[in-house]
Amino acid sequence: MKKGKVLRITSVVVIVFLGVVAMTFLGNAQKSSEKRPPKNDVRTVEVQGVKFGNMTLQVEGNGLIESQKTLEITAEATGKVVFAKNNLKNGTFVKQGETILKIDPREVRNDLFSLRSDFLNSVASILPEMKIEDKTIYNKWLAYFRSINI
Repeated sequence: MKKGKVLRITSVVVIVFLGVVAMTFLGNAQKSSEKRPPKNDVRTVEVQGVKFGNMTLQVEGNGLIESQKTLEITAEATGKVVFAKNNLKNGTFVKQGETILKIDPREVRNDLFSLRSDFLNSVASILPEMKIEDKTIYNKWLAYFRSINI
């Protein structure tokens, strides 16, 4: 063998041996720690005897006052608002049967008429095909078509 290989092998063996010796030395060392005995924390509290009687409590502060009974109303509708009581502000008092909000119904009515017209156009477009295929179904749909009044 060459000199370099022998040197490497012996250095590895020496390092392992030194590691084992150090580990046994440190493992046998006594573990000493300085533990303090726990302290009992005794807290003193000032007490008073119970005195029954009327007491007045004054609370000062800033903020908003809220009602005990609140009601949240949520609704969705399209159209222009014509009337809104007190501009729908929080805390508005409302009696039973009172109008809170009024919406202009013309836009919704016109949309409904437009949808009805589209439906009638759809029915009218399939009537000729029904006439060719089955006369009884055609007569029923034709009667229905004539009965609709926009």
